[in-house]
Amino acid sequence: MANHRAEPCRPTVDRTPRGRLRRAVLPAAFSGVIVASVVAAGGVAVVHPETVASTMYDLSALITEGSSTNPTGAGIEDFYRGKFAQDDQVTVNFFTGPFGVYDALTSRTDDANIVMSSGWGAANVSLLLTYLDATGGDDPVATNAVYVLDNSVARPNGGFGTRYPVFAVIGVNPLPTPTSPGAQVIDVGYEYDINGNTPAYVLNPFAMANSLATYFDNRLNQNEVNLPVDPEGDLDLSGAQCAGGCPTELTDGQQITAEIDGKTVVIKKVGQTTYISYRRDGLPLLQPLRTYGGEAGNRFADAIEDPLTDIVNFGYPGNDPLANPDVYRPAALLPTPRETATFLRNLADPDNNRRPRQEVQPTEDETVELNADESTAPRTRRSNHIGTVIKNTINRLTTGTSKKTTARDADTDDKATDEAEPSKPSEQAADADAATG
Repeated sequence: MANHRAEPCRPTVDRTPRGRLRRAVLPAAFSGVIVASVVAAGGVAVVHPETVASTMYDLSALITEGSSTNPTGAGIEDFYRGKFAQDDQVTVNFFTGPFGVYDALTSRTDDANIVMSSGWGAANVSLLLTYLDATGGDDPVATNAVYVLDNSVARPNGGFGTRYPVFAVIGVNPLPTPTSPGAQVIDVGYEYDINGNTPAYVLNPFAMANSLATYFDNRLNQNEVNLPVDPEGDLDLSGAQCAGGCPTELTDGQQITAEIDGKTVVIKKVGQTTYISYRRDGLPLLQPLRTYGGEAGNRFADAIEDPLTDIVNFGYPGNDPLANPDVYRPAALLPTPRETATFLRNLADPDNNRRPRQEVQPTEDETVELNADESTAPRTRRSNHIGTVIKNTINRLTTGTSKKTTARDADTDDKATDEAEPSKPSEQAADADAATG
């Protein structure tokens, strides 16, 4: 489903499978998936580390594998602000599947390589990693690379293929990418995108619609993404901001949240895989209303975005689209009771989904006075009125009473209240005189 501009085909590598992959082919269980991956959409690029202006590493060739809609895979080399782009480029036909990528690696064993894949084309690379994992992760050809999977449909928790295995019949790889296949992996995801972060609960139409809207809103935006890694695949957070300082590397199982170019990025290390996930700033489902609705449309979007975000997130495991990207979670019909309880708490909380408040800039004609902490105080994307109404309604529904209140109960309560009230000052004085007399 990746979309890239078409360009004239470039020289291709030999498509005859060679080496260990040809001898092993792939396990018989994967054969149907390999055929299916041929008709999938996406792109693959293999970068063989010549000098790039922004790095100190040598890159000698860029090998791209295309998709059914873009056989050359043109444009992938420009991902991440051209971090891996260069002039010497060779293309591998998408229809060769994982074999084409393996052949490209076989012809370049003299140095470390970087393999880039995008969208449904990541199914080809994911199959190669699955083969590598199944054979013990010791293939000298396949392990001689760092794999960068962008918006992969084979992401364990959220990939379109892994979430909905039934779509394997039309060419979507249903096998989750292994976390420790024998080579270093960088898995890049985008919140809500239907390729790599599709909803888990199919009976949530809002989450489904928002995921599809995100895909169209994200098209071809990878060129602008600032990926916090160097060309060797090592984490590079030198330009990021993290609470308590950014680490130079992550340990197995460690997760951090960083601010990179104003975007919130969740980074988690599991085994040999580093998951880098970008959060969305608002719901793409409401973007048409903001774009074409004028001031009224924006006001309405502001009013409903917070509760609608809770409803959309209710379509994902744990009410968080980016949580646990390494855990395989296929689709289900309905959320769990715990997720439902979390949803109700989020919906009732007027402070949920808060964002940093931008500083108010006074005009020449007026002076705006702010409290000491007002400029940085967080605020909600909507007024508290809606959240208060929802919270009060849920409290009425969830707060139980021991018995119904009757007229007799009301009279008894009133009498008890009267008896409990303190005496009037005149009565207290009379009592005091009687006591002294």
